[in-house]
Amino acid sequence: EFLPNQTDDVYFCGNKDSRAVTCQHVAMRVPKRSLALLQNLRIPNAEVGDFTPVENEGGFGSNFGNEFRIVVRQIRNLSSVRYNTSALMSHVSKNGFVNYFGEQRFVMNPANVGIAYLKRKYSHAVEGLLTPSKFSAPWHHEMHDVWQSSRDLPMNQAARLALSRLPTNHAYLQSHILKSLAHKCDDARDISLSLAKEEGEENSEMWERICRKVFLLLPWQSRQLTLRAYHSRLWNFLASERIIRYGLGLVSGDLVSLRRSTFVVDIDSDALPKLWSLDKSVNLTVRDTVSIYCAVIPMHGKSVKYPLHGVGQLAKVFMQYDGTLGIETVEGFDRTFEIFGTYRRILCRPENITLEITEDKLRSLTVNKKHIESGHRQIRTPESLLNESNSTRSTPMWNVVIDFSLRKGGFATMLLREVFQDPDE
Repeated sequence: EFLPNQTDDVYFCGNKDSRAVTCQHVAMRVPKRSLALLQNLRIPNAEVGDFTPVENEGGFGSNFGNEFRIVVRQIRNLSSVRYNTSALMSHVSKNGFVNYFGEQRFVMNPANVGIAYLKRKYSHAVEGLLTPSKFSAPWHHEMHDVWQSSRDLPMNQAARLALSRLPTNHAYLQSHILKSLAHKCDDARDISLSLAKEEGEENSEMWERICRKVFLLLPWQSRQLTLRAYHSRLWNFLASERIIRYGLGLVSGDLVSLRRSTFVVDIDSDALPKLWSLDKSVNLTVRDTVSIYCAVIPMHGKSVKYPLHGVGQLAKVFMQYDGTLGIETVEGFDRTFEIFGTYRRILCRPENITLEITEDKLRSLTVNKKHIESGHRQIRTPESLLNESNSTRSTPMWNVVIDFSLRKGGFATMLLREVFQDPDE
C-alpha cells in the first residue's frame, strides 16, 4: 500500500507465524523515483530497515534455514521436565525426527482448496476458503454463519455483511475473497447465493464464473499456498508410509539427494548402496556418505521422480483418487503457471540445540485454581497477576527455553511434538 507495487512484485522466503517475533529478508521491485520513500516506510508491529539492492529476488524456499527460540511456559513438574526434556532433546539431536509439514499448513481447508484449484473447480475452491473447519477460529464460524444467513440477498451485499465479522488480522484469504465479491465482481450484484446454487445450467455457470474471477484475483503467492498445502499433505502421508513399510534403513528404490543431484538407491548382494542418477546413465558406489538422512520424497510438480518401490506407486494411487494425477499447471488470468516440484528429506536433524530452564517468577506469584481445573487459557497483564484475589494459591512455575536451528522447510512444531508428546502415544 505504501509503494506503487503489485503484490506479485514482493518476494520472500516463506510465511512466518504472525503470533511470533520473526525476522526475514524481503525483496521487492521498487522504481527509482520511489527509493527515497523507503526511509519513511512504517509498518505496524514491525521494524523495517537495512535496505540494499540485490540481484536475486529470492522467493519461497530460497533461504538456507531458520533459527528458533521457543519458550514453553507455566511448567509445574520441574524434575520430570528436566530429565525427560533433556533426554529427548539429546535423542532428537542425534537421530532426528520425521520432517513432517506442521499442522499450521492445513488449517482453513487449504489442501481441499488446492485440489479444487488443480481441477479448476473454482466454486469448490471459494466455498472451501469460506467454510470453517473443526480447527477454525470462532470468527471464521461467525463469518460463515452470516454469509449463509444472507444467501437470499444480492451476493455483493451478503459479502459486505460477512466482511463485517472478520478480524483485521489472520483472515487474509477470506477477506480478499469477500472484498472481491463485494466490490470487484459485477455479476455478484445480480444474483443471490441461494439462486446461484439452484439447479440449472445457467445459474451454475454464472456461479462458477464468479468464483473463478474472485479466486484468481488472489495473489499468486496465496494461490500457491493452497497447492502446497495439498502436496504437503500428500508428502506427509508418503513419509509415514515409507517409515512404516521400510523402517529407518535405505532400501532399493529409495531416492537420495547427494551433491545437489538426486539418485535412485540400488542395494546389491553385498548390501553396498549403488546410486543411479535420475539424469545420467552413471552410478556411484558410496560407503560412508549416504544414509537414511539423505533419503528424500518429492513434493509433486513438473519433472520430479518418485521412489521406485511401493511408496512411489502409492503416490500415483493417491493422486488418481483425488483426480490430480498428471496435472502440472494451473490457471492465472493472463497466463498458465507451471507447478515446479522439489525433493524434501524424510528425516530432519536439528542443529545448535541448547536447553535452559528458568523460573517464571511473575507467573509463579499466583495461579487461579479454577482456570487450571477448567483448562481455560486467559491472557493476564502483570498488574492483574499481582492484584488477583485471595482465591489464588502460590505454585512454582518454570519456563523451558529451547534454541535450535533447522534446515529450510523444517517445522519447529514437529520438533516440539517429538519432545513434548504424550509418552503413551
